[in-house]
Amino acid sequence: QDKQLLKDYSRVSVDLGHGAVKPLDPELRGAADISHVAGSMPANLAGLGPVGTGAHSVKETLEVPSLSIATQRAAVLIYRLTPAKDVVAYAGQSQ
Repeated sequence: QDKQLLKDYSRVSVDLGHGAVKPLDPELRGAADISHVAGSMPANLAGLGPVGTGAHSVKETLEVPSLSIATQRAAVLIYRLTPAKDVVAYAGQSQ
């Protein structure tokens, strides 16, 4: 299921005009918060944040434009994965 979720995420990225997202070797990505609950979830993704260098060091950098891209990708993926009835119910409207 992880591969399908990555495929869905990549489709979102392509649809937004940011190109396909390819899997990376986990050893190149570093630790991820998802590792704390990954065993309890049927599918999960890591590394959805912005691009930068120097991970968690005094020399850490952030490519600011990548923050907007990462946010757009995540928001659209969540929207697409949320059944429409749940969105309407959350908005306080009857079906």
